[in-house]
Amino acid sequence: MKFQNGLKGKDFYQGEFLKIPEVIENRGWREFQLRICIFNEETAKAINSKKSDDLFIVGKDDFGKIDTQDINIEFLEVSNLNELQYLLILTENLE
Repeated sequence: MKFQNGLKGKDFYQGEFLKIPEVIENRGWREFQLRICIFNEETAKAINSKKSDDLFIVGKDDFGKIDTQDINIEFLEVSNLNELQYLLILTENLE
């Protein structure tokens, strides 16, 4: 699965993170299917500036800087990467 994280090197770029993926419908191709980021002030600002329909939050931190109005939010508390892949249907088996 391809994703967009807004990073170029170690720097976060809000425009890259929020860009609309290129789509070729007759081939069923999409540049990326998922946006993923660590939580910090820059990413919270990006999420608040262009809200998505769904937001999956992984972890137990306080995400109070994110405006949650009109967003479907799912909190995923996982203990390892395998559990996360299974919950996001990236794998069929929980090993």
